[in-house]
Amino acid sequence: MKASPLKIDGLEYPVVSVRATPGVEPPEIDEPLIPKVHASVGFSIDGRHFAIINAKQTKRSKHYTFELEAFTGFEIDIEACKACYMSGWSPNMLAVNVARLLYSGVREMLASISSRAPYGPVTLPSTTLGPEDVHIEFQPRNKRDEILMEFFNFSAEKIEELNKRLAAKSIDSGATSPTKSAAKKTPQK
Repeated sequence: MKASPLKIDGLEYPVVSVRATPGVEPPEIDEPLIPKVHASVGFSIDGRHFAIINAKQTKRSKHYTFELEAFTGFEIDIEACKACYMSGWSPNMLAVNVARLLYSGVREMLASISSRAPYGPVTLPSTTLGPEDVHIEFQPRNKRDEILMEFFNFSAEKIEELNKRLAAKSIDSGATSPTKSAAKKTPQK
């Protein structure tokens, strides 16, 4: 077993709310509670990266409504990441791994809190968070390329390739690039 290349600072729960819904009877009590999950990971130029996840279930027809939010700061050991993840090393992969850690913490916290509640403990279903489920931010935004170079060991060529893929994706989705938007607003002489 190897040490993780992610150095998690500690898990905090800034939002914890669990409410039992009065009058709910079987079979509703036996149905799994499926939360809406939102995850964000921020990579910062100063090396103080963070992740936050929010899981909530607000349907009052279910035996519990809840909202939990978990937050952590973390550091990245670049050399250990390269050795551990090899060619799969990327901001997306790292963000997904951190979000999965937070989700497991939310599952445990909810099970613990609800264990003394009227309908017994809630065990959230296991889930697979993928890159499409995790929002990634670079802070500040104008330092994205520097962050990719410093913390992900991206070369200038790899960043250029990434920018081309993002531009193509933007065009495919019908979005306009900042350059095209500025050109549309510039009056023609």
